[in-house]
Amino acid sequence: MNGAIIIRNVFLLAFTTFACGFLLDNQNVGGQTTGNQQYLTVSEFYHVKTDLQDGLVDLRHDTDNKLVLLSSQLQQMFNSFKQEIADNNSRSDDLENKYRDLLQSHTVLKHDFDALKNKYTELTAKVAVLVHSENTTLALQGEIADLKNLKSIHQLQDLTALQSRVNTISAQTHSLAVNEQA
Repeated sequence: MNGAIIIRNVFLLAFTTFACGFLLDNQNVGGQTTGNQQYLTVSEFYHVKTDLQDGLVDLRHDTDNKLVLLSSQLQQMFNSFKQEIADNNSRSDDLENKYRDLLQSHTVLKHDFDALKNKYTELTAKVAVLVHSENTTLALQGEIADLKNLKSIHQLQDLTALQSRVNTISAQTHSLAVNEQA
């Protein structure tokens, strides 16, 4: 690139030695040449060319600065995104660990629930047997009370029968005693 600039400058230097200026407007009005033709001198040309080149250099410099600034901002954004991704991965790992813990706790609680359900079923069966046994016991106690009442009645009947025998024997003894005295 620098070689092309050098060749161009050499060419311009060689050309300017043959000409002292440039014709800017070459139009003839009505076939007549105008007396006020404008020419650009080589120094003016170089001055404008230098100003344009300086403007281009400034523009390139500003563009480069803006690109550097944008690049640094993009780099900061990428770094920020990387940090957020790392933070999100960390949070994701934490949530995954919590999920595993909850799943394990759920499994333990389900096992405990099933064990308690089985114990409840066993206890319900035992309670049913105990209730049946208690009902049977109450029925038997009622029957025993009835038997005791019957036994008491039977004993009273026996007692009454014995008393009536004793009275009969007493009456017979009394009549035998009266017959003996007479």
